[in-house]
Amino acid sequence: MRQTLYRFINLVNKRKGQGLVEYAFIICFVALALVVALSLIHEPITGIFAKVADQLGGTP
Repeated sequence: MRQTLYRFINLVNKRKGQGLVEYAFIICFVALALVVALSLIHEPITGIFAKVADQLGGTP
């Protein structure tokens, strides 16, 4: 009986670890998507700030 209980507890612990790995993959995917998105909009944002700075009389 104890052995069955220990096997069940071990199985539950493995699933918790699996969930943690899945969350880590999701976080990595979101971080990668942010890096790609920010690299794509870098130039347009820089251009907008340069135009605003020129209109205000400052230097970019």
